[in-house]
Amino acid sequence: MKDKILEHCPELINETVANIQKLVRINSARDEAHKEANKPFGPGVDQAFDTFLEMAQSLNMRTFKDPDGVYAYAELGPEDGQLFGILGHLDVVPGLDPKLWTLGQPFSGDIVDNMIVGRGSLDDKGPVVISMMAIKGLLDLGYEFKSRIRIIVGGAEETTWECIEKYKAEQEIPVVSFSPDAQFPLIFAEKGLLQFDGYANNSYDFEVEADGAYNAVCDKATYRGDKANEVAAELDKLDFAYETNSDGSISVIGKSAHAKDCNLGTNAVLRLAIAMYNVGIHAQTIDFLAEKIKETSFAEGLFDELQQDEVSGNLTLNIAGLVIKDGKETIKFDSRIPVLVDEKVVGETYANALRSYGLTYKQVDYLHKLYVAQDSLLVTTLMDAYQTITGDMESKPLSNGGATYSRAWENCVAFGMVFEKQRMNDKMHQPDEVLEIKFIEPALQIYSLAIYNLDQIDFR
Repeated sequence: MKDKILEHCPELINETVANIQKLVRINSARDEAHKEANKPFGPGVDQAFDTFLEMAQSLNMRTFKDPDGVYAYAELGPEDGQLFGILGHLDVVPGLDPKLWTLGQPFSGDIVDNMIVGRGSLDDKGPVVISMMAIKGLLDLGYEFKSRIRIIVGGAEETTWECIEKYKAEQEIPVVSFSPDAQFPLIFAEKGLLQFDGYANNSYDFEVEADGAYNAVCDKATYRGDKANEVAAELDKLDFAYETNSDGSISVIGKSAHAKDCNLGTNAVLRLAIAMYNVGIHAQTIDFLAEKIKETSFAEGLFDELQQDEVSGNLTLNIAGLVIKDGKETIKFDSRIPVLVDEKVVGETYANALRSYGLTYKQVDYLHKLYVAQDSLLVTTLMDAYQTITGDMESKPLSNGGATYSRAWENCVAFGMVFEKQRMNDKMHQPDEVLEIKFIEPALQIYSLAIYNLDQIDFR
């Protein structure tokens, strides 16, 4: 079967590219302003669901769309067979300022320099389509599945995860699963994810606006007040980039990055808070950030020692937003907690630190850690497919701070589709997100062989 897969996958590339483009051109960022009873995440997510299901129906897959518009799935194989799952999502983070996109518009789906440009091309529409096309490739070869293969897609992975929670409450849980929403060779451990706010009800003679997504480093933070010139002078002194707006306000410019890699970004909120603090502009939130967080990503100022483990590395703390306006001040946080670190202790530490500054702690979201043994049958089977196709016998299963659907239930891991050589163009959650077309063929081959191999095993 390996040889047949290798020969056939190149024939799937054009159709795969066209299907990815079709989905990328849909703005499926969560849209609360236009939600309806059966479209809780807005019309874009609903359109993405329908487009995905149309693609699946063209393969004669059985399809289901949640009546409440929260999730969807497509499956094939004998109805009494064991259930094997592929978990992806069709929602995306917002496109951000189109002016920051240099290769094309956020939802253009254009091909530039042999890359598909657009939000979702890599996270996670492209990998979802490639997984489906891998199944199509096996069908083209006349393969008859022993198991039920179900592609499950959610519409709120980038926000609140109620899609997968609703699926879990209503539907059958696969015996084994993978999510094509990370990197190769395989992610066997994901840090716990804690998102929370620190807030107080206070009024000041200035405003701060930096309301970003929890899972992204905030790249723009604006101060509006009488001391704009002093703030600007301090930013100059600190060599922090900023721009002066037409209304006289000051916007600090940072660099966006995924919250799991917040140390790779430049946090505009922290830079603004430090500058404001240095010139004597105080608020409970400003003092907390300037004194306790400073310009760090590992929360060293909140713990007696660095929080880390040998499996998944360092704890990270991303400051996702700060709003001081209309009698209230709020900081938005996203923390990724190592798998062997006590999550309860971490949460209590954050709450106590905020209270010491007169701020109230409010948990917004929590996702349990992922940890699957490296010698498990699921991990070894997927690794074998990756190694067989790539010849890479050196790379080992990985751990990271990402939050994918792979932590939704037991016996699920993140499997691709970012290759190591692709990481230089890995701009998930950033402007100029792209999928390099040259990586589609090896991904198709890996997923095809992995699905085939898993289908040979009785996991029940």
